[in-house]
Amino acid sequence: MPSADVSLLAEYAARLTDAINTLARDESDAIDRAATVLAEQLRRDGLIYIYGPGAHSAIAVQDVFYRAGCPANVVPVTDTSTTLAAGALTSTQAERAPNHGATVVTASGVTPGDPFIIVNAFGINAAALDAARAAHSRGAYVIALTTPATTAALPAT
Repeated sequence: MPSADVSLLAEYAARLTDAINTLARDESDAIDRAATVLAEQLRRDGLIYIYGPGAHSAIAVQDVFYRAGCPANVVPVTDTSTTLAAGALTSTQAERAPNHGATVVTASGVTPGDPFIIVNAFGINAAALDAARAAHSRGAYVIALTTPATTAALPAT
């Protein structure tokens, strides 16, 4: 392996380590609260809902559903209109449509006290925001998995 590859790998490992350390430092309280809610729901044999509105965010939902070692009581809130299977333009239109996320939450079956995880890389698309509001109004415990630093770096438009 050429030395340039080793230095690139070392740089990647250092940046990844820094990102994990930053996450542990800045988000440990929120992660601990979310983990407690999820653990309590699993102890009660309750359901955990997970929704990923957006072409790539939906992949996270698929990754935790029906996988060896994952809890069987994870409910994937699927929305094929916001996946790449629907096509890139269709996905973008669906995730920007007013009240789309709320409609998906209503159909999900989430009940008061259920954890409702929303995965979205930027956390600012209309479907994610509508879903968060709708799940909260139904009494769900909303957990957002997103990247605030990326969101902050995006232009306001």
